[in-house]
Amino acid sequence: MIQETTFGGWNHCLELNNGHIRLIATTEVGPRILFSGAPGGPNLFKEIPEQAGQSKPRRAHPQSRDWLPWGGHRLWVAPEGDHCYDADNLPLQVETLGPDAVRLTAPAEPAHGWQRGLEIHLIPGQPRARIIHRLTALRTLATPCALWTLSIMDAGGTAHVPQPPLGEHPRDLLPNRNLILWPYVSLQDPRLSLGHERWEIRQDPARSALKIGLLHRLGHVDYLNKGWRFTTHFPPVENTPYPDMGVNCEIFTNPEILEVESLSPLLTPREGETATHAIEWSIAPL
Repeated sequence: MIQETTFGGWNHCLELNNGHIRLIATTEVGPRILFSGAPGGPNLFKEIPEQAGQSKPRRAHPQSRDWLPWGGHRLWVAPEGDHCYDADNLPLQVETLGPDAVRLTAPAEPAHGWQRGLEIHLIPGQPRARIIHRLTALRTLATPCALWTLSIMDAGGTAHVPQPPLGEHPRDLLPNRNLILWPYVSLQDPRLSLGHERWEIRQDPARSALKIGLLHRLGHVDYLNKGWRFTTHFPPVENTPYPDMGVNCEIFTNPEILEVESLSPLLTPREGETATHAIEWSIAPL
């Protein structure tokens, strides 16, 4: 079921609720999915009350600080650059695709040569949703890029990145995993735990920024918080290049949030083509 609603300072929102999972997206800016959780349960996404309902005039330069995260889930285009921080604060086009599905499309961004949007599809009878991210090329893009999804999770939780079973030597002679580090990361950071069965990244309000990436062939990450497990599913595409030194999964955290991020393979869409990147969310009580 889809219905119009208000949420967290936003006057124009859509609520999708199948009785098992509830999502709320604003139609005023973004796209942004601002709420994800069970009906009657807590919001597993980060809310930023001081930014609620704010949409400033659009300017071209990111240092104007017009871009606001607003919490929730968004679509960016990788690799990261100034284009990520161009304000996305104009109303969206809304298309209803079915009783539990909607498409939200932002205005075209001619300066970058693309138009962003996403579709929300609730899975009937399950605590599960499919999010299809869309990037339409306004012209043939000059350099490869990737669709990059970022879910801002609320503080206080821990991300679990499952790992494949340990191999044996000398049977297993080739590598099967990678770990990409950003320049400000130390492997001695106490928030990181690189275990046999899973890697854990803990959100800590007393610590500064941390970010890791990996080519995650198991294709799902759990975030445990508020008595719930929020799982992001993103099956990898084998034998294709990915951005950021070859990763399809990134985890970022700072004193306020933890972000679960997925990336599509690198692509160069031609004028008029729409590239997509689909993920799924599921929730379960702990």
